[in-house]
Amino acid sequence: HEAIQGHGSYEDRTEMLRLIVDLVEATICADNPEWSVDEQVAKDIQLIDSIAEKQAQIFSEECKLFPADVQIQSIYPLPDVSELESKFSEQSKILLNLQQKVDDLASKHAYHPDEEYTEVEAN
Repeated sequence: HEAIQGHGSYEDRTEMLRLIVDLVEATICADNPEWSVDEQVAKDIQLIDSIAEKQAQIFSEECKLFPADVQIQSIYPLPDVSELESKFSEQSKILLNLQQKVDDLASKHAYHPDEEYTEVEAN
């Protein structure tokens, strides 16, 4: 399986991880009509331990699912850093602008938390 050797896309490899988790869950969680919280907790702990065990195997030297020397190639091209930075500064300006408008409006309306607000009835 090429995902195991660290080839193939990042998506293939994460899918492989999902399958491993599903497999571990399936082997632990058999149908049980006498379900109890304590048992469930024990099973969950067992599941986490099993996943941790598998995780240790996945990131071990023998298993090359995510080898350090293989460049991760996503099917989505990564955006340019400068492009992200300009988008971020744009959003920051918008946020700052909104913040100023909020402060401006707040300063025009005195806030009295203790005041009784009575509804005006239309006759």
